[in-house]
Amino acid sequence: MRPGWYHIDRAAPEVTRDLTTFTVDNVWTTPSGLIGSSATGSRIGETSSTKRQAEAFVTDSRLGGNKALWHLNLLHFLPGNGEANYKKYAAAMGSRAGVLSQFGARSTMASTCYRSLIGEVDFDQAIFVEYPCRDAYLSMATSKEYLATAHFRHLGLQDTYILSCLPEFIDTDPVQA
Repeated sequence: MRPGWYHIDRAAPEVTRDLTTFTVDNVWTTPSGLIGSSATGSRIGETSSTKRQAEAFVTDSRLGGNKALWHLNLLHFLPGNGEANYKKYAAAMGSRAGVLSQFGARSTMASTCYRSLIGEVDFDQAIFVEYPCRDAYLSMATSKEYLATAHFRHLGLQDTYILSCLPEFIDTDPVQA
């Protein structure tokens, strides 16, 4: 991956909201649109994380501190109105005034997915989202604005995988025109 490919040469939005420090003691008990069943329509293990997954996420020292965290979201929409419902969620999340930007986050790439070449799971869409840190991601999911729109996410998805990534740039030489 080459710097500039995901527009990371431009500064991400500034965090304008307070962040909670998440631990094993509060990650499962804090109402969230991504963890557990606090959000309307959430399905643990399909559209929201299990307790085991949430606790493993907050105790993974590789992802902690003030490290930029990227999430690869692999989406499988529900048949029928799934994609339309998910787009309602995405509209509230995106844009410069959306929920993502309030927590210093931004979508950097979205792509339609096609048949898997390897593996038995096919996805409809892939989205990379950059967060300034793990607590920004978790805090965003507990905000009243996120909780107010998370039901569209759950109504839109059959299932989803969110893979945490720490970017490592391997092509650091600028392309010469």
